[in-house]
Amino acid sequence: MTMSVGFLCSDGVVIGADRQVTNPSSGYTFEEQKLGVLSVNGVVRHIWSYAGNADTAKKLARELQTKLPTQSVSKKEAELLLRTALKKSLKPREHFYTLFGAYVPKGDPVLWMASGLDVLEIERCEIIGTADSPLSRYFRGLVINIHAVNIRQASVIAAYMIAQAKKYEGAYCGGPTDIYFLYSSGHIGQLTNIQSWEHRLNELEYKIGHILTMLSYPKEN
Repeated sequence: MTMSVGFLCSDGVVIGADRQVTNPSSGYTFEEQKLGVLSVNGVVRHIWSYAGNADTAKKLARELQTKLPTQSVSKKEAELLLRTALKKSLKPREHFYTLFGAYVPKGDPVLWMASGLDVLEIERCEIIGTADSPLSRYFRGLVINIHAVNIRQASVIAAYMIAQAKKYEGAYCGGPTDIYFLYSSGHIGQLTNIQSWEHRLNELEYKIGHILTMLSYPKEN
């Protein structure tokens, strides 16, 4: 069980996820990174995350890496790569979700979401996982109304959204957070000091609540 959020930004793609994995048969939880990177000769082409069975994710990772051409691929070829790997990795009617970001040379980066074998191109922001709740949908609604979000902004927003999911959806989402971004130039990056960001964002949330209190009771403040 997880929460993963992806953003198509003005300058690239951002994908973030928590690390809590739940064994579907025993209910036992453990930590494992649910963000993947596909590269050829040290050059990163794609970043992706999943929500679903961890063994299926490992099989999908092998299929994607095995079928990844040595040369750069077009948008259509990248989508075909994802669709083909999903067909070979998923069991019939398996509940498995994927966010897949692609670097396209001489073109804009692309973000797809897959629900099972159905693949949909995402314009701004999408969320996958069982922690996908009314709370996360509320945050997504705020984000998609912003005209343009860059990688830096989306990385911080992703940290905040996942932190809130860990706080209010703790049965489904937990552990450390990972956030990767893929620039339009093809370079990859990672948001660091996420715990520090979570602390600063919690302070900001407290201060907003304090301001609302001051506005509500001006005579007492």
